[in-house]
Amino acid sequence: MEKLHKSTEVTRVKTTNSAMRFLEANTPKVIVIPDHGIHDDGNRAILDKVVSYWVMGDYMSKVVWANVSCNIEDREMFAELLAGYHLKALYVHGPQPAEKIYVDPTDPFPENEETQAAVARAKVGEGYLVYIGDVNSGKEFDEIALKFCGIK
Repeated sequence: MEKLHKSTEVTRVKTTNSAMRFLEANTPKVIVIPDHGIHDDGNRAILDKVVSYWVMGDYMSKVVWANVSCNIEDREMFAELLAGYHLKALYVHGPQPAEKIYVDPTDPFPENEETQAAVARAKVGEGYLVYIGDVNSGKEFDEIALKFCGIK
């Protein structure tokens, strides 16, 4: 994530209280949730503040594929994302169909509300919330996070 820190202003918060204070005082363009810790009971207030309808899904190790009907306005950026990759992830359940960026190709269609997402993105206020459930935070995660932050 060195490239992210060199390319833009990044605020990293490590506790629920500091995250809530930051969100009350700031309007970030992108909020990246880089791991599954957001699903811990003590962190639920943060998720409730930004997208209360997202809840913890299943923990799976699978190949996921990009959802071509997702809500990425910049189709050029979408074309640069990996078509698919293998990851161990804590999926998120509840994103709207267009918010699901990477999904299990063996699940029902992304339009089905039962389909969970390993990576999801929701419009929140003037910015976006990006969830990446990869528990190992590999280089694929870095590429996705950078692209969603507008860094090539």
